[in-house]
Amino acid sequence: MNLREWASNSEELMALIPSHDRANSSDIKVLGICWRLKNDTLSVPGPSSEKLEGVFTKRGILQATASIYDPLGFFSPTILQAKIFIKELWENKFEWDTKLPTELLARWENICCDLKTIPTFHIPRYLGMNAAGHQPIVYSLICFSDASSKAYATAVYLHQFLPDTCNCSADLVFSKTHLAPQGITIPRLELLGVFIGTRAMRFIEKELHLPISAKVLWTDSQCVLQWLHSTKSLSTFVTNRLKEIKSLGGTSFKYIPTQENPADLATRGKSLSELLQSTWWNGPSWLTKPQNQWPEYNVPEVNPQAEMKSDVKNEIIFEAKLMVGQGTPDTSTATTINLSDIDVERFSSLQKLLRTTAWILRYTNRLLLKKQINSGPLTAPEIKKAKELWDLHIQEKCFSDTIRMVKKGENCNLKQQLGLIIDEQGILRCKGRYQNSELTQGAKCPKLLPPKEYFTKLNVEEVHSNMFHSGVSQTLAEIRQEYWILKGRSVVKRVLNGCKVCQMVEGGPYRMPQIPSWPKERVVQSVPFEYSGLDYFGPLYIKNYVNVASEDEAPATKKVWVCLFTCFAIRAVHIELIEDMSAEEFLLCFRRFIARRDIPKQILSDNAKQFKTARSVLNKIWSDVVRSDDVIDFSAAKELSGNLLVI
Repeated sequence: MNLREWASNSEELMALIPSHDRANSSDIKVLGICWRLKNDTLSVPGPSSEKLEGVFTKRGILQATASIYDPLGFFSPTILQAKIFIKELWENKFEWDTKLPTELLARWENICCDLKTIPTFHIPRYLGMNAAGHQPIVYSLICFSDASSKAYATAVYLHQFLPDTCNCSADLVFSKTHLAPQGITIPRLELLGVFIGTRAMRFIEKELHLPISAKVLWTDSQCVLQWLHSTKSLSTFVTNRLKEIKSLGGTSFKYIPTQENPADLATRGKSLSELLQSTWWNGPSWLTKPQNQWPEYNVPEVNPQAEMKSDVKNEIIFEAKLMVGQGTPDTSTATTINLSDIDVERFSSLQKLLRTTAWILRYTNRLLLKKQINSGPLTAPEIKKAKELWDLHIQEKCFSDTIRMVKKGENCNLKQQLGLIIDEQGILRCKGRYQNSELTQGAKCPKLLPPKEYFTKLNVEEVHSNMFHSGVSQTLAEIRQEYWILKGRSVVKRVLNGCKVCQMVEGGPYRMPQIPSWPKERVVQSVPFEYSGLDYFGPLYIKNYVNVASEDEAPATKKVWVCLFTCFAIRAVHIELIEDMSAEEFLLCFRRFIARRDIPKQILSDNAKQFKTARSVLNKIWSDVVRSDDVIDFSAAKELSGNLLVI
């Protein structure tokens, strides 16, 4: 195979290659990146002007942003502007093909101007220094990380140093940006920046194949630096990430002010014109100096233990606010709770679920309201409150559209069929015709429950257990004293069919085991007695008239046995009478059988249980018959493959 399309930035090398084997263009794509041979530069492909024209929807903006292929992150501060813009579109819940308002379109046009310019900017491909006639170059990896409320980022630079001339250079080789998740504090975002920075340095060190002498990571977060040197117990979130950060051996962590941190540009988003005039490409000016001339910034003293306590407290407060909403000023307890974080399927009973929810509610109320709430065992009002919260959560999860229509007074099928109303707690209830009866409020207006929720199953199991495992009708009637379950009878029947207690008490006998297939010898066509079974039965008593002198003399009684041969295929029977169970008698019997029926391929003796009861006696008798040397010699001479199963 003739290799063609050769390309190189060396004119001497290209002169040695025939013209028909050279690449036709001076601009070549290498792994998605454009390589200009003449200048030996790289450029990042991006959306063309035609694709950006007429982009007015979220779908078009996402498509235009995704068309920029920048695997090394050279233009990540500029591309971050588009990512932040898309995030805002999602937060404002714009539809895919809805045209954006005028003020957002004007902002998008400014971003488009930078996106169009990205492919026109060229980056030098070769970053090396001329070390001919000098000592070997000393290579170092310098990483900067930063975070803001919008994003966290890292930038990695390759630092080269010639010891004899003290010449230095620093060039950007990789960067990475991530949008900041909602609800994460700035110190944690700074930690995530350091986290992806260590991963980036590990990746660059592996791919460059250069002898890296030092790895330095700079961050402007004093909190993260204290965490790195703290020996106290930290929160799980911080501990897990510190563990991987410290796993990158040989890395020193230093402090740098925000105004000198080039990674700060990648956390806020910059236009391309601002990026070209910044320190993004080569880092701070002191990177062009030897390491012994780099500045040392003093980090203010921070108590690691106090920082640890503050982090743990902030984590607890943050997670508590996610779980429980703040109560109104005139209330002493929180009124809402987010139950979506509780996996209801981990609970085997309704009481366990309600008690766990009540404990969480008590703890979060005490934490947020900073009051001494109830102590000791849970009270009935707390359990009742937990159950009301679960009722409300399940209904909002499964009947959100119905609740909205009932609040607006609109008609829907469920409202017309069940007379749905919303009570003062916001719970959806079914209004029936028993309003003037003396029944409880739950029986008059039962709460609505969906049929396929696990919470519904727990309620049915709870009522079924309290009713002493009664039947479907009794359990359903008791449930309807508080709840109305859609397709209630089928739901109750399904739950009761899975009740282990009912299955154990009311279950039938065990099934017979499946009968195995017949052996091959029983179902394959064969000559009669080709496969035979062997057994003895007896003794039988016969009268021996031999040596009887007169008719008046009584004959002697004699024991005899019967040797039974049966064919496996056609169930034919061959019987031989034997006088005793000696080996000689069996051999004569077996010879008579062979003379009449031909030599069988296999003979099997049964191993029935009735023989096991006479093991001590029969072992002695059978061992003399079928294990004797005469029988074995005869079987070998006749080429018999006898398999006599003897007890």
